Amino acid sequence: MPGIGQIQTTSLPKTGKIHKSQVLTRTLNKVMGYTSRASRPKFFYPSALKLECKKSLWYHYWGVDSKGDPLPLQEIDPLLSRVFSTGNSFEDRFIKYLKSAKLYIEDEKSFLVNDPLPISGRIDFIIDFKEKTWIVELKTINARGFDKLRGPKPEHIMQVQCYLNSTDYDEAFILYENKDNQTWKEYRIEKDEELWGQMVAMCQEVMAEEVLPQDWKCTGPPWCVCKGVDK
Repeated sequence: MPGIGQIQTTSLPKTGKIHKSQVLTRTLNKVMGYTSRASRPKFFYPSALKLECKKSLWYHYWGVDSKGDPLPLQEIDPLLSRVFSTGNSFEDRFIKYLKSAKLYIEDEKSFLVNDPLPISGRIDFIIDFKEKTWIVELKTINARGFDKLRGPKPEHIMQVQCYLNSTDYDEAFILYENKDNQTWKEYRIEKDEELWGQMVAMCQEVMAEEVLPQDWKCTGPPWCVCKGVDK
């Protein structure tokens, strides 16, 4: 049987055999979309911790808009659902890799702390590597973003700093996989108490303001959560 690269378009029937269709796609799309669940208010979640916008952090922590109404739930369309599934499939594969290398300890490790911040989180992997216990955080990224990557994204660094400063682990790996060709980029992250201290200070400001201060403006990127709440 010829490989994909050997199949020529000239070998395909010219008429009467091929029909562009959306019938199957439409049927499957009906079971892929869903509505996200509301986050627990008065808790911080590691993936939402960013220094770039204090206003968005306020929305995240209190779970309401400036009028006190619950934040709208995110509608996950079929395409975004498939994107999320790609990340999940990477995690499934990674478990097999770790077990084959005898590095696996645990995955999806949950933790809950209240001091210095109320944080609920879940760590991708805990591994035993070079006589030490490490955190591993997995990320998938498209080819364009992967090629531009010169270091871990700031939000991913902060996410891992949250893990390191909220648990007994001292170091972590962030591993990016190119979704187009499965190549990897790996970064080793050490605990940074100074950086984490900046995040804690901002979060404590947020916790002290039950009503959103009017002078807190969005300072985040165009896709900041504020844009969806303030519209």
